[in-house]
Amino acid sequence: MNKKTQQYVLAGLVLAMVLVYFLNRSSGPSLVGVTADDQFHPLKVDDPSLRLDLLEHIRNIEYGGTHRNIFTGEAPPPPPEEVKKMKEEAAKRQAEPQGPPPVSVPAKFFGYAVDPRTGEHRAFFTANDDVYVVAQGGILLNNFRIMRINNSSVDVQEISSGRQTTLAMDVSAAPAGFGGLPATGGPPIPGRPGLPGRGNPPGGVPEGDSDPPMQQ
Repeated sequence: MNKKTQQYVLAGLVLAMVLVYFLNRSSGPSLVGVTADDQFHPLKVDDPSLRLDLLEHIRNIEYGGTHRNIFTGEAPPPPPEEVKKMKEEAAKRQAEPQGPPPVSVPAKFFGYAVDPRTGEHRAFFTANDDVYVVAQGGILLNNFRIMRINNSSVDVQEISSGRQTTLAMDVSAAPAGFGGLPATGGPPIPGRPGLPGRGNPPGGVPEGDSDPPMQQ
């Protein structure tokens, strides 16, 4: 390609670039004319003056809710009205009459024996180092009636009030010198040597037994 041809090509490229520039400029976004609304309707206000009384009322409002430190995770304290109500309810519960105390038997049940002839049950109690043998339906310590003798407990009624309670068997309360023999339908029965499993008459021991009498 000679020099003259190169000049023609260069001139053509420049002309093409100028044409592209003007075409892009003419196809750009154009501003759209905006027309104002001729019919303007202002808001209807009866009194356009500033209400200073309302502003003063807002300034005087105090927050009546609970205050809490936002930098701690602890719950806010209850309001004073709720605290007062809780104190009144607690005082009311304390003022209410309480029920009678539970029946207290000053003796320990440590075993029983069954008379093989009559099938009568006799319970063994200890109180103040004394041993008491009381049959079912008998009186213990002049104030307690033996209602029922079970395998591991005894039902006792307080005669003065008619209230009842249950004493569980405490074998460890058996005085020294008491052994144990199995009874029908129950665990080993603690008792004095020669006494378990035999009917003991009130106020003493069977004839021929040299042991001292047991208290009732």
